[in-house]
Amino acid sequence: SEGCAGGLNVKDVLAFKEKADGRQYCEVELEGVAGPVWMDIQDLSTCEPAIMRKVANLKNTYDSRHHKDDSLAAVRSVLISDSESTQDEWPSRR
Repeated sequence: SEGCAGGLNVKDVLAFKEKADGRQYCEVELEGVAGPVWMDIQDLSTCEPAIMRKVANLKNTYDSRHHKDDSLAAVRSVLISDSESTQDEWPSRR
């Protein structure tokens, strides 16, 4: 159950990083390749869902550790207050 990326079997996703130019890379373990390699995240878009979930999780962790979380936090707080206000519109009695 490995995911394929450009004919390569991706066994595991180890890390995510973004270069200064905005390009995003993941460190992956490939079937038949000694040691992990860095691959452009675009090349991983054909991987199976389990691999892509790992990519997404690592990307979210990376984003939350870096500068991006400022704008995301603002968006999140807006979304949260929206959902709270819609809940208030529902009658509280059962």
